[in-house]
Amino acid sequence: MLDSRFDKIEKELQFRTSRSSGKGGQSVNKLSTKVELIFFVGESSVLTEEEKALINQRLENRIINDGSILISCDEERSQY
Repeated sequence: MLDSRFDKIEKELQFRTSRSSGKGGQSVNKLSTKVELIFFVGESSVLTEEEKALINQRLENRIINDGSILISCDEERSQY
């Protein structure tokens, strides 16, 4: 049952990629090195109202104005 919930919630996640800001200004070999994961807690059809309230309570400092959670990761490209 838990696996099926993970499969369903995975479909509610949005991913965005972009170029990470970093050192240098060369335009050669640019890569998408920044990834953002966006999850709209209130719009989830998988989570119960109780689970949504718990997420909103425990992660209140990480929830954006539109009710979503944004997690981002970026790295500079290594030349080695």
